Amino acid sequence: MLLRLADGPVRAGDLGDPLPISRPAVSRHLRVLREAGLVGADLVGRERFYRLDDDGLGPVRGLLEDLGSAERQGPRGRAQATAGREVSGQYRAG
Repeated sequence: MLLRLADGPVRAGDLGDPLPISRPAVSRHLRVLREAGLVGADLVGRERFYRLDDDGLGPVRGLLEDLGSAERQGPRGRAQATAGREVSGQYRAG
């Protein structure tokens, strides 16, 4: 989900379409990401659009951009993008 949002805001209904999970599971994931401060949501009319939250993602933005680029390059690109990278921080479940 975070990789999809790296390209810009996505309508909530479209966010889970390419994923092999149910809509309720998408909603649960989005709630966790919002509570962690990684994504934000904007209500436009009756539609909710999700976007990356720059404040919460500051420490991991570079890693996500590398992973997004690597995803387009395939498995070898993903391995190279994550080699030697460490992301520090804590997540506390609410």
